[in-house]
Amino acid sequence: MSQIAVELPSKSQFLENLDSDFRATLEDGRTFDLHLFKVDTTISTSVQEAFSMLFRAPLDTPAEQGTFHLEHGILGGLDLFLVPIKQKEDALIFEAVFNRILY
Repeated sequence: MSQIAVELPSKSQFLENLDSDFRATLEDGRTFDLHLFKVDTTISTSVQEAFSMLFRAPLDTPAEQGTFHLEHGILGGLDLFLVPIKQKEDALIFEAVFNRILY
């Protein structure tokens, strides 16, 4: 299992890269593309940042939840826990949820 990055991009960095593509790698080495199409701000205060992100993946992507290694042209490499939440006619939708205390 890969080590999980401690420092992940902020909500604003993800918002700046809305409608962009990530390359995801499964533990067995298979890869697939993810398209970030929504960043949903749930609760954000001066001490807490909570938001979720929705990604669109091809229909033939395994509907497995887990930690995926993602690569992005601007944000670089990061590890995110993704959960498949919906299957549409043309895509599988994954969600990542963030809830972090701001120091």
